Amino acid sequence: MPNTLPESSNAHDGEQHPGPAEKDVGQRLADARRRSRVSQRKLARMSGVANATISQIESGALNPTVGTLKRIVSALPMTLSEFFDDAPP
Repeated sequence: MPNTLPESSNAHDGEQHPGPAEKDVGQRLADARRRSRVSQRKLARMSGVANATISQIESGALNPTVGTLKRIVSALPMTLSEFFDDAPP
């Protein structure tokens, strides 16, 4: 069966390029962090995740693992369920 990936996909380069869902995670993280009135640096200290990692997630440049996202979100404090809830805070 031939490869049916769209031509614009770079799946063969070994990198994970964020799609709409991943960018949504970054935007959700930035919004939750701002609602909590926490800087990226402070969230990094609170969660034990590097400040650069949080920045890259928020910008959509990095897709976090579930474990990393849970560590970050738990520091806000909220659950993953609350993080992905579409209801306003």
